[in-house]
Order: sequence, then structure tokens, then C-alpha cells
Amino acid sequence: MGKNTYPCLRTMHLRENTVGHKVEKFTSPRRSYKDNDNNRNLQQFYKVGDINMRSDMLNSILSDLNGTSADIEASGVISTDGLMMASQLPAGMDEDRVGAMSAAMLSLGDRTAQELARGELEQVLVKGNKGYVLMMHAGEEAVVTVLAKPTAKLGLIFLDVKRATENIIKMI
Repeated sequence: MGKNTYPCLRTMHLRENTVGHKVEKFTSPRRSYKDNDNNRNLQQFYKVGDINMRSDMLNSILSDLNGTSADIEASGVISTDGLMMASQLPAGMDEDRVGAMSAAMLSLGDRTAQELARGELEQVLVKGNKGYVLMMHAGEEAVVTVLAKPTAKLGLIFLDVKRATENIIKMI
């Protein structure tokens, strides 16, 4: 038989990069390859531009949210499994801890609302003597968490977070 060449094929696989974000991995031959395992020379391309752009846009939304009120101290967008997608947190605050706690509390809130026949969960509010933690769903796969001062005007915070959440849902 003669040489067998194939047109350039692309296949896509999902993998996680070193910081836990989903990255599309493209595998494509250089132009063509012979039907011989020894001669198959594949290149791999990682499509990270879209993820970086989305993260920048989410950070922009969070920055705008933090700027709407002096009472908002920090905010983050977290996947429902607890991975931080974007954040505007103070320097000493651990992103992993915020992500894990937010996902756990929202999951517990969902279950509580369901078990006690309170309908679909809208938000979870935790009040401590040093401030508030507000968590709200941003679609099916994300949570928006906001930390506010103890003197915060909650009505305005709820409104601002709801608007930011609507914008985040469009992005995700």
C-alpha cells in the first residue's frame, strides 16, 4: 500500500491546569500524518485565553460590586464545588477556605429550604459580631459571596449583589 495521509484533525479534551481551572486541550496533527504510529507527530494546544478573559471579566464585575458600597469588604465567585473562579479578597484571607465554606453553606441552605418546604433558595445570610457574609446562587454552577461590615445597609447590599449576580450569570 502507498502512503496514507489524513487531513488535519482536531480533538478537544478538558483537563485541569495547575490552579484547578478547566482548560480545553486541543490535540491536532501538524498538517498530516502517515498511518504509522512511529510517524505520528502531534502538537498540543491549550486554550487558556478564554478562561483568562472570563476571569478578568468576573474580577471586573466584582471590583464594580465592591466599589458600589463602602460597606462591602470582599467578594468572590465560587464554583458550587468550592473552587474560586474570581475574587476581590483582602490580602490575609485564604481563597480556598472562602470557597469551601461558601459552597458548603449554600449547599446546606439549599437542603434546608427544600426539607422545610420554603421553596427555592435565594440567598444565605450569616451575621457575626464583625459583619455579614451573604451568599447567592449565580446560575447552576456558581456562588457569589460577599463580606460586609456590621454597619452595612443590607437592603442596598442585597440589591447590588443581585445586579452583580445577574451579570455573572450572563458570563458563565
